[in-house]
Amino acid sequence: MGNFRLLAHPWWENLLLLVPLVAYFLFRREKPQLTRHHLLTSAIFALSFERALLRIEVTRSLVEEFLGKYLKATSAPDLDLIVRVDKK
Repeated sequence: MGNFRLLAHPWWENLLLLVPLVAYFLFRREKPQLTRHHLLTSAIFALSFERALLRIEVTRSLVEEFLGKYLKATSAPDLDLIVRVDKK
């Protein structure tokens, strides 16, 4: 708990707290007119974007393990498991 910070670092990330308030004040009188088609399209885009982010995260973690194991001579148990599966 010694590293706990109430506000995010860098400072501009704290501005994301204002997004719901600004959206509330912008849309309180006139509600946005979203059709089912717009909502479905947005949902599909969000899901595909999430899949892309997951692929990037998995690739990044495997690259870190590869560099950790083969360049620094430390262990990478997840990478060893993947290598053993590929050899069978």
